[in-house]
Amino acid sequence: MKDNFPYLTEEEENKVWTNALIAIRRKEKQKRNRKNIMYGGIAAVVILSGSVLGYNFLIKPDVYMAVSDPRKVLLPDKSEVILQKGAKLTVEKSFPSDTREVTLDGDAIFKISKSKEHPFIVHGRNYETKVLGTVFKIYQNEKSFSVDLYEGKVLVYRSEKPNESFELKPKETFSNLGTVQVARISATSRSTESQLKSSLSFNDCSLSKVAQIIEETYNVKMIIPDKDKVVKITISSTNSTAKSLIEIIAFQLDFKIKQINDKTFQLE
Repeated sequence: MKDNFPYLTEEEENKVWTNALIAIRRKEKQKRNRKNIMYGGIAAVVILSGSVLGYNFLIKPDVYMAVSDPRKVLLPDKSEVILQKGAKLTVEKSFPSDTREVTLDGDAIFKISKSKEHPFIVHGRNYETKVLGTVFKIYQNEKSFSVDLYEGKVLVYRSEKPNESFELKPKETFSNLGTVQVARISATSRSTESQLKSSLSFNDCSLSKVAQIIEETYNVKMIIPDKDKVVKITISSTNSTAKSLIEIIAFQLDFKIKQINDKTFQLE
């Protein structure tokens, strides 16, 4: 019985083998390409993961939070921070550098390692507290900002006005009394005797607000005419009594003072 297929010539047979080898090599190349894509994808994931880990380890700031209880944080320069409940402290990876800087949201007590060459700055809500080495407490909310100084010396200033700073001495408290237009430095002790002298600064503040703060600070009554309550005043006093401060205000606004008793002053 004869085959239905004719025999191939030598030339035709070589051509068939050549095409077969080309097809085999093409499939092998496709397999290699798929492997390269797969390995390349794995490599990309490894590189990406390494980049994320590197960012977290080398660049991303350290964040410390006191969720339900106070939390003590020891910084690389041996400074100590006790975060009060709900507070958050952000520390850059570059800390400590020439200037030691942290950002505080909420309340905290600081015990700063002393260094004259490397000042320590706490960035708070609209205010900065600059120290060289001391113990102090910051407490703040949406409007109020206060600093109690226990040891050393600090400078407090508004973030947007760094040249207008207020220096605190031990057992003194800085407070804006709920408005950035006001700055008060008074004795940390709340006894009546300690409140006899205070330092106050008002920036474009209404006379009614000034009177309110003077009354709260010195436990006195300052009476002003109704028509003048909206008058704005910018004034500062250092270590002043209630009477001396009211005299300064009266002089600046061209008022006369009528002292009704030891705790009541009337401007007219």
